[in-house]
Amino acid sequence: MFGALCEPSGSEWTRLCERPGCVHYFQHGANYTALVGSVPARVSGVWAGIHDKQVIEGVMLATVHGKLMRAIGAKEEFGYFSVYIPRCLEPSEVQVHMVTGGSKQSGVVDEWDVEEAKCPPGKSASGQSS
Repeated sequence: MFGALCEPSGSEWTRLCERPGCVHYFQHGANYTALVGSVPARVSGVWAGIHDKQVIEGVMLATVHGKLMRAIGAKEEFGYFSVYIPRCLEPSEVQVHMVTGGSKQSGVVDEWDVEEAKCPPGKSASGQSS
């Protein structure tokens, strides 16, 4: 289902991620970009950046622990994020930043590293027609 698989290091969910978080899924079209990935359970927030400008809407974080973790058979707590941006962007243009303990930034997740087709012709990186 995913072109690549990576999860928080030390978890049973993966073998490929060398950093605390990774983009699992990336897709873009003429009018959108979507990313999904994993982060450690200790992450209390995520934010997406496009050329270091924060994306406010379309960013979500969910953590799995306690009863839910046991119900799905996970051996450790974990978190997932999703980002939806209403314009076409290349994988290298979007960074997902992890936050722990209020507002302390704890790093950037590994970007999508599977080759993707470029944004459709007629659209610039800003999502405006050329």
